[in-house]
Amino acid sequence: MGRSYTANDVIELPRMTAPSALALGAALLAAAQEFGAPRIAKRALDRLTATHGALNDAMVALAQKKKYGPEVVAADRALDDCWAALSGWLGGWRRLPGAPQAARAGAVYDAVFHDGLAFIQLPYVEEWSESALRLQRLAADDHEKTVAELGGKEFVTRLRAAHKTYGERLEITSAGAASDPAIGTRRPQLDAFAQSLRAYVLKVASYAEDDDPASEELVGNLLKPLVEHRARATATVSDPATPTPGGDTPKPG
Repeated sequence: MGRSYTANDVIELPRMTAPSALALGAALLAAAQEFGAPRIAKRALDRLTATHGALNDAMVALAQKKKYGPEVVAADRALDDCWAALSGWLGGWRRLPGAPQAARAGAVYDAVFHDGLAFIQLPYVEEWSESALRLQRLAADDHEKTVAELGGKEFVTRLRAAHKTYGERLEITSAGAASDPAIGTRRPQLDAFAQSLRAYVLKVASYAEDDDPASEELVGNLLKPLVEHRARATATVSDPATPTPGGDTPKPG
């Protein structure tokens, strides 16, 4: 009897931590909502949605088990300020009457701030995941190049530095996170998400037909977040950090 192959056998995923999995899942679900997943992938998409939600819930459940000090509050405010500064700068460009740069700035703004700045008021770990997702969007489709050409390179430089510091203070992107005893409480949810992600990728990829450019374009759009995530993971494979976050607490008013 021949071997039966499953999604776990044929789909290789990049190494993921809980926050990076949340950011990747959010990007994939957003793509599915924007472009529409094919019918063949509907059940897999439902499972992906469910496991993504369960992983998020597991992280939020740790909120009461971990307290953060003033250094986290300061890093959070610095990241908030950087996002607000970039939003205001892009917003100014796109509102400038008659400026040829307005449309270009507007395209970047719509990609990164399509729902405004509400995300900077999320609880700490959730904000980090949203920040990571929006940095991904900024890096896509030449948006970051546009910002640089409009004179805003310093905004992005400081934003990336603030995001990195924020992750380190939360022990999301620092070696200290490896000793967090709460890691095991999220492992089942992370494993379930990875399994559902493999199944979703397999179903979506199978929809593409060589003689149907529209199907290939749809698959490309749906899986683009994974391709970009894998590229970033490969680029940083030598990074010694072992990130996995603890819980989160709501931000002080």
